[in-house]
Amino acid sequence: MVGSGLAQNFGPGRATHGSTVPSQDGEKSSPHGDCRQQESSDQRQQEGRSHRHAAGKKAATAASKKAPPTATAASKKAAPAVTAASKYWLLKTEPGEWSWSDQASAPGGVGPWDGVRNHQAMNNLRAMRCGDRCLFYHSGAGAASRRVVGVVEVAREWYEGDEGEATAGGAVDVRAVGEFQKPVGLAEIKKAAGEVDGMKDFALIRQARLSVMPVPVKIWDWICEMGGGFVQDGEVEDETEG
Repeated sequence: MVGSGLAQNFGPGRATHGSTVPSQDGEKSSPHGDCRQQESSDQRQQEGRSHRHAAGKKAATAASKKAPPTATAASKKAAPAVTAASKYWLLKTEPGEWSWSDQASAPGGVGPWDGVRNHQAMNNLRAMRCGDRCLFYHSGAGAASRRVVGVVEVAREWYEGDEGEATAGGAVDVRAVGEFQKPVGLAEIKKAAGEVDGMKDFALIRQARLSVMPVPVKIWDWICEMGGGFVQDGEVEDETEG
């Protein structure tokens, strides 16, 4: 999933992935413009996907998916470019409601991140811009299930769907980018609090209930390195030498 031209943005690690690469309050605001190459708003509304309403979203995804997503030259061009101004975030999701597999198997790997009700988390969603990268974090009751499993990118900035839709309260769309070769657990992240600059103040540790949060660059790099990196969709890891 990560090509050589982007490797520096995701940490030094690179590894193959099992699949391509999801939560919580707020007041309404005017939607930002769509990303340059994102799918049309009407098409998304017809698909009616919602990761916070598991049964409805998964059923809609299964009904709308005509074939498993495959990487093509056109789909690669559709991905927003990562720039020096891009920011990094972390998104939490209950795997029983919307998992990495659900995100990766959605049409084009794209789905809305909706259902956010916490004001701080909502403001973080509003601050996202096309091309920003987000750590995909599985939350859950068991400590072993709390871990970063992959990376998604913002494919569409903040918007509000029609009344009655899951996105009516506001959402951003995210696109699967890559699955880590090795998930990075919360326990492992906490152990690094004294070693990685800024980790002690990282919201994942300090604000356990916050579902959408910014990620400092040094912490992003460390997590990506610990996860073994990933290869961008459609690319094949070069195992030859020389």
